[in-house]
Amino acid sequence: MSFFADDEFSFLETYQEDRSNGEDESDNERSQMSSKEDDDFSILEVNDEEEDSDNEDVGVEGLWDELMASFGELDKCDEGTCEEGSGCDFDFVGESTSTKEEESDDEEEILSEGDVSPHTNTTDPSGEVNNNAAPRRTFSVDKVLRDGLIFAGFNDERITRCGEKRNTDRFKAHYGVGPKTVVSFLEDLFNKHPSLKYKDVFMTLNWLKTYSVAHVMAAIWGPCEEYINPVLEDYIAKFASLKEGKIRLDRFNDETIIVFSIDACHFMVDEMALDPSTRWYDFKKGGAGLKYEVALSIHTNEIMWIRGPLEASIHDISMFRGYTTKDKKKNKVDKDAFINYVPAGKKGVGDSGYSGEPNKIVTTRKGQSVEMKRWLGRVKSRQETFFSRMKSFNIMKNRFRHGKRGTKDKMIRHKNCFESVVVLLAYDIEHNPLFEV
Repeated sequence: MSFFADDEFSFLETYQEDRSNGEDESDNERSQMSSKEDDDFSILEVNDEEEDSDNEDVGVEGLWDELMASFGELDKCDEGTCEEGSGCDFDFVGESTSTKEEESDDEEEILSEGDVSPHTNTTDPSGEVNNNAAPRRTFSVDKVLRDGLIFAGFNDERITRCGEKRNTDRFKAHYGVGPKTVVSFLEDLFNKHPSLKYKDVFMTLNWLKTYSVAHVMAAIWGPCEEYINPVLEDYIAKFASLKEGKIRLDRFNDETIIVFSIDACHFMVDEMALDPSTRWYDFKKGGAGLKYEVALSIHTNEIMWIRGPLEASIHDISMFRGYTTKDKKKNKVDKDAFINYVPAGKKGVGDSGYSGEPNKIVTTRKGQSVEMKRWLGRVKSRQETFFSRMKSFNIMKNRFRHGKRGTKDKMIRHKNCFESVVVLLAYDIEHNPLFEV
């Protein structure tokens, strides 16, 4: 009996010793863990202090402004319709495009000088031209033809299936001129305005040709109306700026006596609501209109002179002499009129409306030979051919509806559109010349 009792007591003592040793070991482990946690917390506190210092440098107001600017970019578009070509930094999927660009930078650095990155191509695998890619300064006819047709809605299969003539006709139906003309135009345009976007140039050409409303343009070209309207206004002005190199007066330097043909052209506009007057009435169109003066070189395919817009009621010869309005009380002579640029001994060809200036303009008269009358008729017909090409653009053919801010705004907008079309035709007659006389 005592033997078992002694064993039980010894067993209990051994168990208590083991338990006390285990508790000591667990206490040591807990103390080590707590010290490690203290070190971790100290590191976190240091990091928090560094982040706080960085935030103090940026400032709460700066972070708030940056956040509001991000939401402001989203407010400019409705339903994400302006993601292509609008310059918006969001792809509407929750990821900023700037982060994608940063990731692509590492890939581009790996490429050697002779390699071409797939991100720099103007065409993506789907066949659609990337609007944000920097356009090259040299353009090929085949590339411009294909890009223009793809922008218009044709795919590669339809382009390949059709012949060159059919594709060129479709291109001209959407942009007014052929791809060869557009190539020459693009090279000069991007050399003068390198910041323009490739696709937006085609969009502006299409607008001049079709004169569609912004809602239709948004469905075809992608960006929303709030993006399209200011882009069109800006690009039209840049198109018109090329007139300085295309409108030339140096054709008076040769020995030819009869150098140019001249005539005035009428265009319909909405009523001048803020300046109602019969001065705007165009007897040819039966409504409000504007008038421009155009002079062409007879022996070369060049445009020598343009002037306007003026009131539609002013006479052709009055415009040639430099008068600016039919109202005698407000009438002033413009010293920059074309008559002042015609040297002595040089003449042009005009219709009967210019018969009052026989020293400057040759008109059809009695006593002239049959050959002379036929030649004068061909010269005047050539002038009308140029006007018919001009009115193949719906912006010139249809009634001009823009310029709601007033009469001056309407005239400035119409002038930019007129000069843009004239510039395009100046390039076009170099590749598709008018008939010889």
